[in-house]
Amino acid sequence: MGKLSLGDIYHGSNEQASALQELLYAIVLTPILLLPPSAREIVSVEAIAVAVGTGVISGVTVTLLLEGAQIGSNRSDGTMTIVALASIAVGTALVWLVFPREHLSTFTQFSVVFMWSVALTSVARHIVRPAVVGSANARD
Repeated sequence: MGKLSLGDIYHGSNEQASALQELLYAIVLTPILLLPPSAREIVSVEAIAVAVGTGVISGVTVTLLLEGAQIGSNRSDGTMTIVALASIAVGTALVWLVFPREHLSTFTQFSVVFMWSVALTSVARHIVRPAVVGSANARD
């Protein structure tokens, strides 16, 4: 396992750096997402269970299926910014239309769980597993 520098983490130049970057995003964004009191409301145990289960399953699935994909790598930054903003607007409108008003806090909880499952899956695949496999191979 090679050494990582802060520059590697900042630029996401390899899988280990990208995994640490995702973990740092999760650490920083979790308190921000849970800052509003409505985001910390527990509407019902069933809604929370569905949000957590769906967040974990979709986070792990997305990580495993799309890890090597370079989405928009050949497009300009301006185009990708416009696409990202349009996607956020459409996603927000869909969430407001699909979720009942009293269950909107479960979407925030789903987002936090999704973000953490993506980060922890990446860290497990690219940092923990190589360290464990590498130390097991060193003993043999």
